[in-house]
Amino acid sequence: MDADSPTYSRSRMLQCLVTAGLVLGAACAPAQVVSVPAAVLNHVEGSAAVSPRGEREWIDARGQPPLQRGDRLWTDRSSRAELQSGAHTLRLASESHVTLEPALEGVTQLALTQGTLAAHVGRMAPGEVLEIGTPQLALRLRQAGDYRIDVDTKAGTTRVTVISGAAVAYGERGENQDVRTGQRLTFRERSLARSPTPAFMAADDFDRWTVARIRGEPTAPPKPVAQVPVQAQAQVQPAAVRTVALTAPAGAPVAAKPAASAVVAQAPAPTVPAMKPVAAAPAVAIIPAPVQAVAKPVAAVVPPVPVPVLAAIKPAPAPAAAVVPAAPAAAPAKPSADANAIAIASANAIALAQKREREAQRQAKAAQDAKETLRAERAQRAVQARRAEEQRKLQAQKAQEEHRLYAQRAEQERRLQARRGDEERRLRAQRAAEEHKLALRAAEDKRIAQAKHAVDQKRLADVAASTRRAEDVRIAQERRAQLARLQDQAGREEQVQREAKARREEQARRQEQARREEQQVREEQQARREEDAARREAWERRQKLMADQWKRDHESWLRQQQQQATQPWRPAPQGVPARRVS
Repeated sequence: MDADSPTYSRSRMLQCLVTAGLVLGAACAPAQVVSVPAAVLNHVEGSAAVSPRGEREWIDARGQPPLQRGDRLWTDRSSRAELQSGAHTLRLASESHVTLEPALEGVTQLALTQGTLAAHVGRMAPGEVLEIGTPQLALRLRQAGDYRIDVDTKAGTTRVTVISGAAVAYGERGENQDVRTGQRLTFRERSLARSPTPAFMAADDFDRWTVARIRGEPTAPPKPVAQVPVQAQAQVQPAAVRTVALTAPAGAPVAAKPAASAVVAQAPAPTVPAMKPVAAAPAVAIIPAPVQAVAKPVAAVVPPVPVPVLAAIKPAPAPAAAVVPAAPAAAPAKPSADANAIAIASANAIALAQKREREAQRQAKAAQDAKETLRAERAQRAVQARRAEEQRKLQAQKAQEEHRLYAQRAEQERRLQARRGDEERRLRAQRAAEEHKLALRAAEDKRIAQAKHAVDQKRLADVAASTRRAEDVRIAQERRAQLARLQDQAGREEQVQREAKARREEQARRQEQARREEQQVREEQQARREEDAARREAWERRQKLMADQWKRDHESWLRQQQQQATQPWRPAPQGVPARRVS
């Protein structure tokens, strides 16, 4: 068939339209959900639980097979976990909940509904997509680097920190916000509403743990330690508890009746030296003069003790029986009955005086111990007060130093932000000028191209517009579906199945329509081929008829020529022209 014929041009146009329809259907039809490489749980500190896809029960994450798409992972309090998915490393802080979402081929989607996630992106292949969804936004990581996402369910915010790399945050209605290296942004709503973020934030335990894991240093699970006030930390625990028992001597007057025992806390038990026993005086050969010297008042031995927790003890006066009158100068050679009675009374008085002296010494020792205990308690309280004051001063100095460092870092961060802002504004102005020039040049090229190819350009513009609309609709549907899945975990899988079924039905319908159009094109081509064959057959038949007619005419002419050759030639009469038989 001739390439310039109308039939060939119409057939070629129909084939182009069918091919464009198939390409558009393939671009608009949603791809089937496929399984991506599983994530492996590399390291767990503390306790972590896994919930397989389609189940509500949680099982221990240790010893479980690799995580598949649709599985959920939870880290308990004071626990951490590390995941490995291809070249990407994901680290979870305590009380974090993450879900591995079903996605297309070459797309990795995570849903972080609570807690903190640190992502280390090693390398990204061309066309690879890594997206992390939260209740407020969808964060798409564009470059290799280190990222941190904090989701605060109580405040309803998501903080995005880009340590290195570049990312784009998408809102519910298509809003987007670029996050570059060194930026820390906090979003509180699905429309990417910004919340104030401190210019400087100190590294926490999770950051230090992440750095230790990157460096390969050994780490230990965090231990939940109760916060102890500074005053309680400064106190010194007592070495022992001393119990002092006071008992008033028999017959001694007391100002106030003390308790049977008194306990002095937070005082070390003093060492009491052993007291030497007082030797008992012999019952005979006792001189009355020394008795008067021994029987001295107890008040001279026991001083007053200023102990607030103990009762004041008054010394007992010397009894009258302790004083023995002097014996007569001249004594008989043999002791009489009166002398024996006097000697016995003197011995009893001496024994009673010695007993009272021992009791006075015991009371004096108890008072001295109480005084030492009180002195030790006061010294310990002074030491505690001094330590508390030193601790308070150290804390005040540390707070001042931290405030000064914070102010310096804030000023440096402000200056850096100002320089970055100026640089970004300059770059934006340059980029806007270049884009304006490129837009003018593109507009001119487009005008020239439209003037040359008006019909083809309109058709291609319509196809491109429909493709963009379908792509925008698909992206919006995927984002809305993803945000809906983050709110409703239970109905997400059913929604995905319904969408997949609808997509398969739509794809089947479009394939059926394309097949019908292709069948129609084939039928038209077959009809044209049959029409061409009939025309060619008619032409051949007409040529054959013409050849037969020419052959008959030629044979008739030959016969006439033969007949004329056999007849004698006669000259034509004058005035009559000769005629030829053809």
